[in-house]
Amino acid sequence: MSALERLGVLPSGTVTFLFTDVQGSTRLWAVDKDAMSASLLVHDAILRGAIEGSGGYVFTTAGDSFAAAFGRASDAVRAAIESQCALSDAVWPGPALKVRMGLHLGEAEERGGDYFGPVVNTAARVEAAGHGGQVLITEPVRIASGVTEVTDLGVRTLRDVAEPLRLFQLGADTFSPLRVVDPLMSNLPVRPTRLIGRENEVARVRGLLAVNRLVTITAVGGSGKTRLAIAVGEAELPHHRSGVWFVDLTSVTNGEEVPSAIANGLGLNLVAGDASTQILTFLADKNALLILDNCEHVIDGAAVFVEALLATNGASRVLATSRESFDLDGERTIVLGSLDTDGADSAGVRLFVDRATAVAPEFELTDTNSATISAICGRLDGMPLAIELAAARVTVMNPDELLAGLDDRFQLLSGGRRRSRQRTLEATLDWSYDLLDPGEQRVFRALGVFVDGFDLDAVAGVTGLDRHRVTGHIETLQAKSLVVRADRRKATRFRLLETVKAYAEDRLVDAGEAGIIRDRHSAHFHALAMAEGRKAWGSLDVGLRLRHDCSNITRAFEWAADNDRWITAGELLTGSQCTYHLDARMIELAPALARTSAHTPALDPDLHGCVTLQRWYLAIVLLDIPSALVQAHELTRSPLSDFRSTGWAVTAFMSAFVQPGTSDMFMTRAANEGVGPPSSGSDVRSLIPMVVHQTEAFNRGDFARAREISHDVARASRTSMMPESVEAEALAYVYLGEPENSLATVEQLGEFDLPFLDGTQVRALAHLTLGDTETATTFVRRFALRAATGVFPAESNDAMIVLATLAHHQHDDDTARRLLMSAGPGRLPASLGGAYHLAAQLGITQDYAADLATLYQPDSPHGGMGATRSLSALRAELARRGWD
Repeated sequence: MSALERLGVLPSGTVTFLFTDVQGSTRLWAVDKDAMSASLLVHDAILRGAIEGSGGYVFTTAGDSFAAAFGRASDAVRAAIESQCALSDAVWPGPALKVRMGLHLGEAEERGGDYFGPVVNTAARVEAAGHGGQVLITEPVRIASGVTEVTDLGVRTLRDVAEPLRLFQLGADTFSPLRVVDPLMSNLPVRPTRLIGRENEVARVRGLLAVNRLVTITAVGGSGKTRLAIAVGEAELPHHRSGVWFVDLTSVTNGEEVPSAIANGLGLNLVAGDASTQILTFLADKNALLILDNCEHVIDGAAVFVEALLATNGASRVLATSRESFDLDGERTIVLGSLDTDGADSAGVRLFVDRATAVAPEFELTDTNSATISAICGRLDGMPLAIELAAARVTVMNPDELLAGLDDRFQLLSGGRRRSRQRTLEATLDWSYDLLDPGEQRVFRALGVFVDGFDLDAVAGVTGLDRHRVTGHIETLQAKSLVVRADRRKATRFRLLETVKAYAEDRLVDAGEAGIIRDRHSAHFHALAMAEGRKAWGSLDVGLRLRHDCSNITRAFEWAADNDRWITAGELLTGSQCTYHLDARMIELAPALARTSAHTPALDPDLHGCVTLQRWYLAIVLLDIPSALVQAHELTRSPLSDFRSTGWAVTAFMSAFVQPGTSDMFMTRAANEGVGPPSSGSDVRSLIPMVVHQTEAFNRGDFARAREISHDVARASRTSMMPESVEAEALAYVYLGEPENSLATVEQLGEFDLPFLDGTQVRALAHLTLGDTETATTFVRRFALRAATGVFPAESNDAMIVLATLAHHQHDDDTARRLLMSAGPGRLPASLGGAYHLAAQLGITQDYAADLATLYQPDSPHGGMGATRSLSALRAELARRGWD
């Protein structure tokens, strides 16, 4: 009997549940029953000791599973962490056991030492979604426990659980994909705090969306429009099989950029041509919900896109937030009003108390202070942001002092006139700003220069302060709700809410500091982009360092370009090229590179060569063959021999990719250029010829040589070629009949955390080679479904090759031939090499090679490298298999 049972005090009311299970236990019992029994004794002692040592109560032990209840979420999290550490360090008499764990909290009924209610079933389903060694927690547990070292796994649907849940993983280790019903597609941001007092509004917006394709939430800044939209998006996830996609337009500077921002939110990698047309084509056959947030400053540009979307008569819907409506036919508008502030149970008071206890856990709502808090919320017109800013002050002021301070501020600003709600927010921000000391004010103003967040080093760069002082200021501003922490996986990031950012920018201009701060902002990101010196091919390490700062780099570029600092502007782009590549935002580079290219030829021929080479690579990524040919030709005419040589080498690459054996002539031209003066071309001159030889080796089926070159390329230089070459090396192992080596190699891709090149394709083919068709089919389906979205155009070619390989393994060669003949050149030379290998097995080598040659033509009707044809064929095959 546990200590809690002896005391007769079991967790009740709101309970946190911890469920555990041993991974692969059925197989382990079958292999050696005695050894498994011995290991299970160690397992049971560790689990029970950690749970009861943390104040938990074990109410079920079914087989090798534990179910425990805790009165506090933090105790449950501690028990999970301690038990996983102990399991990892244990000396096992039999097989080493790996345990998956899941935590959830909610209201539960305790009867006779057992627990009942939906929360218990949900906790069990959370655990079942994970893998051995993994601890999954739900958002309520994360908030209640205060744990910060987590990885956001997104909103997921669990079997037999009615509503989707946002799941987090304790720690940052890499595991296989969650075992959920069907991963719901969404990029919804995490709500850092609970939504309070807007339940009716959520229901109302959802009701309008059920019968209207455009719903706009309007209100002044600080009313909670964004938080409401996210809550609606989470609730709507199960009803939109094509996903719920959040697009923050805050950083967009003009209406013409709206389509690119939407494409980025959708994860859509645009090719050359009109962006809106490509997005509308992508959404044409989908039932998606698109959330456009903060539209007011680009309302006309956003309206043009939305009107075009509505004209398609498709199933996709738009939920927008703005300070004004679009004024479009079919638009339904909901004006977001104030929170109720009358009484202790009002939404405004509940919001105040929730935010106050977050910064001061000892704060309580009492009979003595409830009327004052209600008066504070009323004085703030029930505006959520204003209430949160005031609540953050409870660490230094009691409610009476808060109310007095607000009264002074409003009496000063009102001038006897009736205040508008926007003036209320401005007054609250003025009040919060005036209470900062001069140093804090200076840092706060400077934060207005950033777009889409910042880290501590960036703040130090724009303020000129050391990191220690910056850390203290940011902690203070965060405690006062002026700064929000917005971690991105392994990176600690911060941001300003949209209204607070606008206020900070105004104060920066008023202080006469805007010019110098923007200079420092540009200089900071230029220094990071050039950390390894000028390079013609972006550094992977620089890209990883800056991967969350694409928007900041774009702003820094615009400032430099607008001030005719074209050397700085060009180096910003070329130095950070991998940043845009890693974040799948290469399309955003196109206009900036083109603008720079017009100024650099005479100004700096070396920089112009770097820009031209990157324009070529961008065209290749976007499958814009005509543009790639133009840029390659320009490189061959460079005044610098290194770049002329590189130009002929990239021409050889394009030739080798589709027409095997035709690259020798171009490689000879490259070699004949000789070695000219040292230039930035030197860091890629050796790599591109290696890639040409790698491609040719794959094409002719010399996979041992291809693997060797891929290995060398991956380790020759940390550029964007590195993850591509790691995957190519892993694929070569598959073709060599060494799937174990392939699976081991592909694990290296976890370092890069890319939305593509994540090893799914490799794992599918490796498991087919191993004869594990069931596991392979899971990976094939996952890869094909992602490719079918059109987000990464060339993946449709790869997916067709993988599907053809699956059909061949299933002894359906007729289907394999049909699928392979619908595939264009793969995204990787390795994919193409595998296609030639498969074509030989199917007896269609000549037909396949002849077809590829036609796809390479600039005027091919099938799009860049056959992507249009393969995407259509891929979607048809998914429908045939019932996978769509």
